[in-house]
Amino acid sequence: MKKHLLAMAVASAVAAPVLAQNVTLTGRIGAELVQEKYTGIGQNQRTVEDPNSRIIFQVSEDLGGGLKFAGQLDMRTAADEAGVTENAGGNNFFSLSSDKLGRILIGKHDMHYNEIKDLNAGYVTNDGSTYRSMLVTVPLTTSTVQSVGTTRVQNLVRYDTPTFAGVNATFGYSTNAGAAEIAKTATAGQANLDQGQATMAIARYNQGPISAYMSIFRSKADQSQVQLKSTIYGGSYDLGNGLKVAVNAGETSAQTGVAAKTEKSGLSIPVSYTMGNNEFVFTYGQADAASNVTSSGAKMTNLTLNHYLSKRTIVGVSYTTLTNELGAAYSIHGSTQTNATPGADGSTIAVGFRHNF
Repeated sequence: MKKHLLAMAVASAVAAPVLAQNVTLTGRIGAELVQEKYTGIGQNQRTVEDPNSRIIFQVSEDLGGGLKFAGQLDMRTAADEAGVTENAGGNNFFSLSSDKLGRILIGKHDMHYNEIKDLNAGYVTNDGSTYRSMLVTVPLTTSTVQSVGTTRVQNLVRYDTPTFAGVNATFGYSTNAGAAEIAKTATAGQANLDQGQATMAIARYNQGPISAYMSIFRSKADQSQVQLKSTIYGGSYDLGNGLKVAVNAGETSAQTGVAAKTEKSGLSIPVSYTMGNNEFVFTYGQADAASNVTSSGAKMTNLTLNHYLSKRTIVGVSYTTLTNELGAAYSIHGSTQTNATPGADGSTIAVGFRHNF
């Protein structure tokens, strides 16, 4: 009997650290059928797309004294294509957090662009998020569009403050936001260790029906990048009875070497209405003409309907139109046409589903 009790005690002591650690498997799967068309280049195509299916492994451990460790591995995949290798292309990090002191995070994580209010909670199809890229990109020429903070920031050290009276802030520093770091050598003309590095600062307010933000992104040039600056700001208001409205605006600039700086501003206005299991979203987006590129403005509209079959499973349909001025080369997000021919207008109709697990 004593031996049996001793064995149980030893087993409990060994298992205790394991029980204190939480491991979670989550993610989402989805697919969409897209009919796309671009005038001016004769493109009319039907495709099956995967709007960012993912498998996410999360681990957390309570370290005591209000301190917590967390880590995440975010595997992105394309369920519609054979031979596609899964990769950790999502938000991958480890962090230490405290309710009183905030959180420090190291890894790769969404920054800047994800602050933009879109009001599309279902997010079944990709094309409706076109206006995000229109806010944080700038044309360098009539056929080249430079993105600024439109994806996850790599090589990131990030600090999130605690929330006080609905206000919190995030500060980020990256040794190279868009790629692996480049060795800085005098012979390569890269002696400045600051080259390719980026800084970010975000302020947020969320209280009652009001939500607001301001985000600043700055990066220095390296061998393959231009110097980038972007400031976006906006907010949303819950009018009640299922109706919400938001406004986003911003200015973005890019400069290559000693060439003249190219600057551009943008605007988006999403409106959503929820009725029962249905979510209706209309979005208007506008990119003004860039300072050094003639007739480089663009406008887009998107109408989306999401129907919730359950809390986890959603079906949706969306229609998007894009109008480029003669010198603009924007494309609809998620379409096969990465950069449209200058002046080419586009449209897409997409039907898809999404399941969260």
